[in-house]
Amino acid sequence: MSYTKILVDLIKAKMNPIELRIGNWIQYNDESYAIVELLTNQVLIRSDPKWDECLLPKLYSELQPTLLNHNILEECCGFRHFAGYYFDSSRYVRLSKNIATNAYSFEQNIGQNYNHYSFVDEDWSHIVDVLNLHHLQNLYFSITGIELEVRI
Repeated sequence: MSYTKILVDLIKAKMNPIELRIGNWIQYNDESYAIVELLTNQVLIRSDPKWDECLLPKLYSELQPTLLNHNILEECCGFRHFAGYYFDSSRYVRLSKNIATNAYSFEQNIGQNYNHYSFVDEDWSHIVDVLNLHHLQNLYFSITGIELEVRI
């Protein structure tokens, strides 16, 4: 199985330990939590990664992704909607929404153009765009080298 196929499967599936990083925001019992430590069989989460509150150990199977939507992008991630796109504060990154799939495409500003980023399967026949907040956080960091600041 190719690495690309694994990425596509991860995006379509529920939470998987391979796709999570410290600082990712996820859902547990319909509440938002940040991951503060990744262990072999479980994850430690808290409602604010900067607070010194009790850590909650949870199994990976108990976690759910935070789906991207207008409120998450604007209120929690600082993106601004303009001319059909969501731009980050530097206007270095933009997201476009696919109405048919409810997914977001990730594009990076290179001079006068934007490079488009999507996950594709091994034969490049199926594009899978960003659906969840932790995917956006991971892709944003991978492309820009900067952590996406999330305020939930």
